[in-house]
Amino acid sequence: MGGDAADDQSNVPLRIGDYVTIRGVDIEGFLSAEGVLESTVTVRQKPQFFDECVWQICHNYQYSASSELEDFEESHKARLLAENADDDDDETRHEAAASTRNYQKQVKSLERGKRNEQKLNENYMKTKAGSPVAFGDIIQLKHCKSQKFLTASETEVANVERENLSIYLTPEGSNLSWLSLCPRKKIDRDGEIIKDGGADLYLKLAGKGDKSGNVHVSETNVPNTAAKEEIGRASCRERV
Repeated sequence: MGGDAADDQSNVPLRIGDYVTIRGVDIEGFLSAEGVLESTVTVRQKPQFFDECVWQICHNYQYSASSELEDFEESHKARLLAENADDDDDETRHEAAASTRNYQKQVKSLERGKRNEQKLNENYMKTKAGSPVAFGDIIQLKHCKSQKFLTASETEVANVERENLSIYLTPEGSNLSWLSLCPRKKIDRDGEIIKDGGADLYLKLAGKGDKSGNVHVSETNVPNTAAKEEIGRASCRERV
């Protein structure tokens, strides 16, 4: 994919906080999303509203506290289901009440940790704003119209190419929002500063194992749309 910029800006480094458009190298169109009513990310050849194609380069946020809260809530739901399956006697009700009080105490602490983490992310973004971006750096893309992050799903498959996982917009993002800026040409190397004049690169999820994969454009259009390909997460070497 490439980031658009004016020709006289070709020697200016791409920086954290910059607003960019992203278009396919071999596929005509811009990375786009409606964002407010629809979270799907696509490539549009002729976007009706160009603000749907504008993204902000952000540093990679931390999500340890967010993940801990999410895991705790899922574990609590599973425990409740197991308790409801048991006999409803006095001892079980007493244990359930104690479990609820303990849950409320712990979840408040975890929510406070998540808020602190979000504040740290916001402050770090302000600190990093203006820093040059290099090939191999890990960033996140924030959709400017909706203020949501491009994020890959762990379980939901794409609508068009079912062998790929879905990529969509989420309000807070996650570690599946981390993207590595990989050079397409051999002349470019990791660590070299990216110039803001139409960088020739591809996007790769920066996770490990089943959380990695290339950002991929479907070969066919989304049904009932014109000139609109779906963005997904490929586990193979296919990429934008």
